[in-house]
Amino acid sequence: MKNIYLSIIILCLFLPSISADPKVSQAVELGLVSWGRSLDKAYKDSKVKNKPILLLFQEVPGCHGVQEFGKEVLSNDKIVAFIENNFIPIFVYN
Repeated sequence: MKNIYLSIIILCLFLPSISADPKVSQAVELGLVSWGRSLDKAYKDSKVKNKPILLLFQEVPGCHGVQEFGKEVLSNDKIVAFIENNFIPIFVYN
């Protein structure tokens, strides 16, 4: 039970960081998907566009496996198109 509370507290501490400057270049771990960084904007866009929000939590930026996932999976044209056409993509660095 302690772990659940700790996870919620940690998540709440990082939610403000979602609104980071969108002009910052995108890390290789995120692939070619146009990830948003503002949860407030995502909520509004979700209602207007009638699409669900897709949250990507990055646990270990710089990890070889995570970088490969970004290069191979999140850079695949079909996957990028599917995500951007069907969701409001948002990423959160943990």
